[in-house]
Amino acid sequence: MDNAFTDPGSYRHHSTDPENRLIEHLFERLREARNAERAAISRELHDSVSRNLTGLSLILARLRRELDHQPPHAEGSKRAVDDALALVEEISSSVRNVMAELRMQPDVESDLATALIDYVELLTERTPLRIDVNVPALPIDLPQTVKVVLMQIAQEALTNVIQHAEARHVILSLTHKDALVRLRVQDDGCGFCLDGDDLSAKGSYGLLIMTERAASIGATLTIESRPGQGTRITVE
Repeated sequence: MDNAFTDPGSYRHHSTDPENRLIEHLFERLREARNAERAAISRELHDSVSRNLTGLSLILARLRRELDHQPPHAEGSKRAVDDALALVEEISSSVRNVMAELRMQPDVESDLATALIDYVELLTERTPLRIDVNVPALPIDLPQTVKVVLMQIAQEALTNVIQHAEARHVILSLTHKDALVRLRVQDDGCGFCLDGDDLSAKGSYGLLIMTERAASIGATLTIESRPGQGTRITVE
């Protein structure tokens, strides 16, 4: 994309401008507030939602044991309780994943490439998905806002792959040439049909959020996908 970023050299001197220093300071305060809020949400999920789900699971398990002593006509009730137990476990797993995601906050203060690698290492502890990483350190110093947004897009894209793509393999790459920086996430999953441009109408809010985040830093996000042929998301 033309003019995605200004001359690389300008990034090394942006902090000398008082206005830019103020923006950086405000952004840092916003980042701190966001991290504190995410930690608070994670604690609330653990202390309230997870605890209640555990209690519900124990109640259902006790009911299931009692149903074992009922006559054969109670088979329908047994199946219903089994289904409820499975649903509680599925919800509990989702809550645990959200809590882990909220706690996973790689530091992009100095090096985006290192932050991406660290994040992938955390992900591989939670999923059997094979994730190949090709993210060499960039020869330019991107503004903090750009690094954070690129990090957020990578996180969202990888989360989508894990939750929806049914993929076995994904490649995360970060490249730089002249004034162009390209972040790409490509998987071998089930893919989907890209009919029309209204992502929100199709419930594709993750894709919509990534597109809006890319636009916020003057970048473009391209989505390429076909059913059965995987998905490639590129931000430049």
